Amino acid sequence: VVLLDLRLGTASGLDLLPKLHELAPDLPVVLMTAYATISSAVEAMRRGARDRRREQAQQLRQTVHGWAYLRC
Repeated sequence: VVLLDLRLGTASGLDLLPKLHELAPDLPVVLMTAYATISSAVEAMRRGARDRRREQAQQLRQTVHGWAYLRC
């Protein structure tokens, strides 16, 4: 599981997302941001994100554990 921020300094997590999927197509990626917009969510899904979530730390932890469990 990769936890990826939408804003990476001058780069964008959206640009890194397809590259991660090229390297590992089944890799679950959680794209996180404090600057969510509908257009960024749509673009993330278009570029390979599996799901869009708005979560607090505990919910995020459960999501990551769930994906890790499914991959075992």
